[in-house]
Amino acid sequence: MLFVGLSDLVHAQIHVNGIVVDEQQEPVAFASISLIQEADSAFVSGTTSDENGRFQISDAPAGTLLKISYVGYTTQYLHPSTDMRIMMEPETLTVGDVVIKGSRPTYKMRGGALVASIENTVLGKLGDANDVLAQLPLVSGENGNFNVIGKKKTIVYINNRLMRDSKELAEIKSSAIKDIKIDLTPGARYAADVDAVIKITTIRPVGEGLGGEVITRYDRKTVNEFYDAVRLNYRHQDLDIFFNGTYNYMRFDEDQISNHHFAYNSTPIHARTEDKTEYDHQDIILTGGFNYNITNNQLTGVRYNFYKSFPNKICSKSKGTYTEGNTISAYEDFANKDNNHRGQHHVNAFYQNDISDSWQFNIDATYSNNETTTDRHQQEWKDNILSEISSQSEQKNRLWAAKAWNTNQLFGGTAEWGVEVTDTKSEQVYVMLNEEVAQRIPSTETVSKQNSQSVFVDYNRQFGALAASLGLRYEHVDFDSEMNHKHNDDASRMYNNLFPTLSLAYNSEPLNLIVGYRTIVRRPSYFELRGEVQYNSCYSAERGNPDLQPCYNHSISLMAEHRNLVLDASYDILKDACVFYNRVMSEYPMTLANNMNHDMQTYHANLVYSPTIGVWKPSWQIGTEGQVLHNDGQSYSGACLTYQWKNIWSLPQKWTITFNIDGRSAKYTQTIYEKPYFTASMSIRKDIGNWQLRAGMLDIFNTSRERWTLDTYGTHFEKWNNPHNQSVYVRVAYTFNPAKSKYKGGSAGQSELNRL
Repeated sequence: MLFVGLSDLVHAQIHVNGIVVDEQQEPVAFASISLIQEADSAFVSGTTSDENGRFQISDAPAGTLLKISYVGYTTQYLHPSTDMRIMMEPETLTVGDVVIKGSRPTYKMRGGALVASIENTVLGKLGDANDVLAQLPLVSGENGNFNVIGKKKTIVYINNRLMRDSKELAEIKSSAIKDIKIDLTPGARYAADVDAVIKITTIRPVGEGLGGEVITRYDRKTVNEFYDAVRLNYRHQDLDIFFNGTYNYMRFDEDQISNHHFAYNSTPIHARTEDKTEYDHQDIILTGGFNYNITNNQLTGVRYNFYKSFPNKICSKSKGTYTEGNTISAYEDFANKDNNHRGQHHVNAFYQNDISDSWQFNIDATYSNNETTTDRHQQEWKDNILSEISSQSEQKNRLWAAKAWNTNQLFGGTAEWGVEVTDTKSEQVYVMLNEEVAQRIPSTETVSKQNSQSVFVDYNRQFGALAASLGLRYEHVDFDSEMNHKHNDDASRMYNNLFPTLSLAYNSEPLNLIVGYRTIVRRPSYFELRGEVQYNSCYSAERGNPDLQPCYNHSISLMAEHRNLVLDASYDILKDACVFYNRVMSEYPMTLANNMNHDMQTYHANLVYSPTIGVWKPSWQIGTEGQVLHNDGQSYSGACLTYQWKNIWSLPQKWTITFNIDGRSAKYTQTIYEKPYFTASMSIRKDIGNWQLRAGMLDIFNTSRERWTLDTYGTHFEKWNNPHNQSVYVRVAYTFNPAKSKYKGGSAGQSELNRL
């Protein structure tokens, strides 16, 4: 009888699994699912749906019910079974004769990321991915250059592929985006210098044949700017071929006032100049490649990118006074800089194999090289004495990189582990052609080589409403430096480091929390490590610092979300931060600017409120950011107030209007004291069939200014700059038979590419 009773009990328990969807049949991630007693509603066990809306509960005893709840939707009570498909219905509330219908919030925390649903929302009507990112909370930037507020380095992934060219965002229509995730606690699978990751997932394309888009944009600032692009995609069965070509022409002016104070051998020196700079830039970008489905489970592809800027010019004119003691002299400076970019070649290849439902293998390889020459000719008048100073700079960069990793379902969670190797070489040559100046600022040649090997593992596991992520990355770096054909023993170093990551998330509607810890390394760029001293004027110069050490950052972060409210905060302890200083040269009456290592701390906190009010989608953000830094008896510590107000109106007849305000109070950024900042922008979009028409205005009130001061080691430098950012623009795009590329490669060696 005992064995019969046990048998009946086993058969009474069933395995419960299924998927939760909304009224649009889209998966509902992190819905709360509880198993309760039917008799008294006592809690038995629980879990949440994953990012794909799926869930499972191992054993459900007889006499239990399944309770499914999600903010904005009616709670459901169902008898548990296998392969369930649960459709959530919007919650409705009747007040008098008015019916208020609930909806899923646009921004939700899922696991360790803030996720913005784009498909079938007002955000999907904005234009392209640039326009969508510009409207997201906690994100700042424009035209392909975006950063998560409070984070030093943000990278962008498109369909699990690292974005190499910032102009790629203009290729993605907002209506083709499913969702965007903002990951503030990236795991060990990312390079150890990454603070945040923006992940864009597009809707799976349909249809075959030739598709594409033609775009033209005109900007009017003080002068004209043009941007033209053609994007083509051909898809037939398992083959996908793509080509993109863009042409960009920019010409703009800057007006600047500079004040420079210091003392040399107790003699005060003051230089005040009014400067006007004109920039003239043209470039082309050609991208082509293919993807091929070898089998249903295997995909491979190659992507080639060529970048070429035509000889672009920077012309600056300065007029002012140079005061040394009691002697005042007229000062003039004319400088022409010609940048000749000889072309950048970038090749990436990938292979992906879904070996089984629980095992995926990936390999990614990258090769990149570029070469740039800069010719600078300068004429200076002081005391009516003419000095001509000419110099030439040349930089060559080359990178090989490969990354291989596996994704496995393991012990009820997901493990991602792999290796990454890079081989980098950077050559920088500076030639001073003026013999007299060369005695103070000699010609130099710096060659930097680096080999690195990394091993990483990430493990993620869900425990009901809790989700844990643990990662570890080991990096071996061998850095070698040569200066003027001699080995630089002091700058050549070898590093062996472990970088742990940890995050704990709690998801239980309507409250979601995540706490994270991450160790981050910031290796100096190869430009910062250069050995040359660059001549700026008769009273100022700047140089690199081959002795710079990497900065190690211990970061603690917190994010909380409750309905339409989001709180984001972090505290960072930086060891050997790369800090900008200016000091007086001992041999000549000149100042020398460069970077040095210094310990400091930074912190930030932001509160975001993003409701939906009819056709209006506003987002208010207020926050603070600050630092703790002391050096040479001077404090550079303090905090500032930051604010954003973003608005979207989705109107009938496919009209969309945006209006944004962004600003902050005065603040310290390392040793630089930046004055308050404020800017505003707006746009209007209209869709007519396959045509997209857009017009807008940047810096509406003409308030964007660069204003800062630098006080270090007895020097004072003050800068006021008007970049003339106020502009109006018109953008016209025509799309035919849209078919997006499925290219998934491009993650190997990104950290080294950024340093180059």
